[in-house]
Amino acid sequence: MKPCGVCGIICSHLGARGNIIVCRACTNKATTIDGRPVTFDEWAEKRNDVLYLMGPDFFYKDPDPQAGQPAPEAWETGVWIEGIQVTPYEGVAGWTGFIVKSNP
Repeated sequence: MKPCGVCGIICSHLGARGNIIVCRACTNKATTIDGRPVTFDEWAEKRNDVLYLMGPDFFYKDPDPQAGQPAPEAWETGVWIEGIQVTPYEGVAGWTGFIVKSNP
């Protein structure tokens, strides 16, 4: 258990391989640089009755008018939570979430 990289609340860092993670409450506040709410998660696509796991990606979320649609600019311009830039991360056993880069 360590502090969240955004709010400082103590939370589990299990699966983050030593990185500073963002807690679930702060993760829910993630936006693009222009303030559009996004989520980072795994997704799947079904083609000809075969389910393909496509890996993690960014998607707009409610209340954005494009909720559920991919948010490709998040890869280019970054994701922000309360003025802090966060990085998407896929950790141990498929854990997906955000981490805060620490300053050495």
